[in-house]
Amino acid sequence: MRSKNLYADFFCEKTSRKGKSPFLTFLLLIAGILLFTGSAFAGKRNFALSGPYTINQTLPTAGNNFNSFTDFSAALTAQGVTGNVVATVTPGTGPYTEQVIFQNISGLGAGATITIEGSGETITSDTAINQTGSNPNRHIIRLIDLQYFTINNLHVDMFPGSTGFIGIHILNSGNHITISNCVVNMGSATSTLLGAFVANGIASSILTPGGTFDLISFTGNTTTGGGYGVSLSGLASPGHQCADQQQYHQ
Repeated sequence: MRSKNLYADFFCEKTSRKGKSPFLTFLLLIAGILLFTGSAFAGKRNFALSGPYTINQTLPTAGNNFNSFTDFSAALTAQGVTGNVVATVTPGTGPYTEQVIFQNISGLGAGATITIEGSGETITSDTAINQTGSNPNRHIIRLIDLQYFTINNLHVDMFPGSTGFIGIHILNSGNHITISNCVVNMGSATSTLLGAFVANGIASSILTPGGTFDLISFTGNTTTGGGYGVSLSGLASPGHQCADQQQYHQ
């Protein structure tokens, strides 16, 4: 007796005659298109960075936006740069609670620079930073062995109760680095374990010399509290600039 399921009979008959049904062929075609599109998208995400970007924690990391400074740093390390990169912190989206390290960025040069435009927004740690022993993680932002990097108009706050702190730390080596119009607030504490802007060769110290630096510029910055406004302890190199700094002790 012939099956009452006419659709199933038709499907099986067509499959047995021609090997593949039109429906199965259609599914394979769609799968191929999705696979190709996914591969192309993955390749596009891995292109080196160039042009304008935003840092906005109210939006996910996607397209030209990064949810955090840490995501921006990770992309720079993974993908490198091929042209000038400007990451603007979207006004009104702070404060950002994170400690971030920028390092191992390929492609940096005079025609492929990185600028973080802080828009007056604030970055701080999510807990107090304590100087227990030789704590190598006293920074909020750390630049390791970088060149052609600018941070402008960013506020860096020390978490209350911190006993060891470096606002922006240039570590090991650096050249053509500019820190401008930034504000570092260390409250009323005046300990020599607290520094706003530091360039040296030791992660856990402020004054220990070491590192090679050239064309480092600190201009128009303001610091409050702490033991040091700007500390540069490296091998002798020409071209450093430290101008128009203002330091206040509460």
